[in-house]
Amino acid sequence: MGGGIAMTLLDYIKRLWRQNLFLAFWLIFRGLVQTLAGMATASALTMLAARNLTQFLVWTGISLVGYLLFCYGIYQEIYYSQRVIQKLDTAIRSDIGARLANQSYLDFHNQSSQSYVSWLTNDITVINTEGYRNLVDIVSQTASVIFSLIALIHYHYSLGLLALILTIVMFVVPRLFNRPMQDQSLKRTEANERALERFTDVLNGFDELLMFNLKRLVTQRITHASTELAIPVNRYARTTGAMTATVNGVSILCQTVITAATGILFFSHLVPIVALAATQNFAGTIFAGLTGITASVMAMGATKPIFEKFASTPSSETLTTYTTVQFQHELRLEAVAYTYAGSLEPTLNEVSMTFKKGKKYAIVGPSGVGKSTLANIIAAKLTDYRGQILIDNQSYLDLNPLAIRQNVLYVNQAPYLFMTTLRENITLGQAFTDEQLTAAITASGLDDFVQQLPDGLETVVVQDGRNFSGGQRQRIVLARGLIRHREVVILDEATSALDKKTALAIETTLIKNPTLTVIMITHHLLSEVTADLDAVYKL
Repeated sequence: MGGGIAMTLLDYIKRLWRQNLFLAFWLIFRGLVQTLAGMATASALTMLAARNLTQFLVWTGISLVGYLLFCYGIYQEIYYSQRVIQKLDTAIRSDIGARLANQSYLDFHNQSSQSYVSWLTNDITVINTEGYRNLVDIVSQTASVIFSLIALIHYHYSLGLLALILTIVMFVVPRLFNRPMQDQSLKRTEANERALERFTDVLNGFDELLMFNLKRLVTQRITHASTELAIPVNRYARTTGAMTATVNGVSILCQTVITAATGILFFSHLVPIVALAATQNFAGTIFAGLTGITASVMAMGATKPIFEKFASTPSSETLTTYTTVQFQHELRLEAVAYTYAGSLEPTLNEVSMTFKKGKKYAIVGPSGVGKSTLANIIAAKLTDYRGQILIDNQSYLDLNPLAIRQNVLYVNQAPYLFMTTLRENITLGQAFTDEQLTAAITASGLDDFVQQLPDGLETVVVQDGRNFSGGQRQRIVLARGLIRHREVVILDEATSALDKKTALAIETTLIKNPTLTVIMITHHLLSEVTADLDAVYKL
């Protein structure tokens, strides 16, 4: 599939094999000391029946030590399994991030960001609880079953053989629920994604509902989404309940058979009376363990469709080395057309334009004529267009989109700022000298603003950049591009939501910069800048 995402939970277990091997040691250790403690207790009862006080106290002491070690094993399992889970979660999230980072613009926007957030949260939780936690239980219970089986053989080999036969029955019955469990699990995770989208949608629309005095819709829509989510969750619980009840019923039947067999052996004078309590204990451990194992195996199947969903995520752009392209002369569009999937009519039809390096242009036209679509094509976001785009006589289609975007700065009317410092919002974690940073801040007209901030470039940006004005956010994004020497600046209605003074200041800053090729896309061109443009194209 590519993209680095493993196909199953087992692949991640192998990747973290050292940590999982250490955890498996403690799980096996716990099962061993629990079994030995149980056998020591049985021996203590035998000494009690024989009225041997000294041996009774010795075996009781050994049993106590065994159970104390068992408790220590529990501590190690809980602590260390959580550490492994955090490493596992990070590995999976990192692979998902790598896959998403390699998506094209269209592929990424085929789903909402809320769906991806659900992958990184809800789906990871499912993998933890129904995948890894169940795997840990399987290892632990398998160890206990094996040691308890050995203990049964210690009392009489026939008990061990009978337990093996009944074990096969225990594994066959739950397979009847395998496919329904996987189907219901996939429906549940899809429902979680839809619910998250609907919760986000109504909360993002709070201001609109406030102004129309319809805040009651917040409650109504959250309740409706939650009610719809409950349907697949309840169906999954019903299937899980049916499987668990069936397996437990078979487990009780198997334990009863072992107890009856031990009674027959006692009446045949092949085992002592105290063996009855011991075999009941070990049979309980075996079949309760098998019940847990089968339930865990079925539950782990719920993670399979999740990993398949991760792995099926398209990956069309590779973040590897590529041949760079340096814009030198002109960018030319020849009969460019574009039709969105599902649309009968083209959004753009036979558009031809030329943009010379260092020149300033405007593309104007009313809403709905495809101006933003054209901007996304020039910015190498949309690649399934018809016609031809040439950058210094090199076709876009022959170049890596990453190489094209190294030359382009795309700014829309709602630029995104991250919840980090102002410095990080400009550098995006890349290394730049103080001189480069200062030059970008000056070129974007941010210098006075930054000097007025008490914390300067270390000022923390809140969510959506709400502590800055629209014009300030635009200038921050401009600085983000100018520090990287992006010489083709596309303003996609970037100043349309700003007041005229702020919009004019930003546009003038760009037009007066001789190193930039500026393409302003707008439905309202300011007359003050028109005279400074080299050409105005109409759509």
